[in-house]
Amino acid sequence: MSLACMLIACFAVIRTETQRRRDHDLEQIQLLRAEGDKVRAAADLVLQKVFPKGVEAGAPSDWQERLKLVPGEVSLRLKGAAASGTMQALALVKSHYPFVDLKRFETGFAAETDEAKFDELLSEAEPVADVLAGFMNIDDLE
Repeated sequence: MSLACMLIACFAVIRTETQRRRDHDLEQIQLLRAEGDKVRAAADLVLQKVFPKGVEAGAPSDWQERLKLVPGEVSLRLKGAAASGTMQALALVKSHYPFVDLKRFETGFAAETDEAKFDELLSEAEPVADVLAGFMNIDDLE
């Protein structure tokens, strides 16, 4: 076999392998694009739930940058939910015991309440808290 034939055969192998790698790489690119589309769709759902009125003026428009705002927004909403639930619970207490001084609750539990008593009180309160939490409209907590 001549050197020219060997070179031609070698180039043919290289060309075939290069084409195979190219096809494989193109397939991987398509898969990654499809996965990226899924990630964007999921991110859009999160952003729509967290920012139902859209993103405020001055906020980044790129979805990756907007996702960075989500933890802060979720923290604000959790604090709002906790405040709302606490207000409702205190109002409920006041409706049953109109002469109770709500300021007393600012200091926390009574001095004689140890950890065991605290756990007992939490266990007693849990089923009622679950019922009351069921009345809350999550969508109103913005």
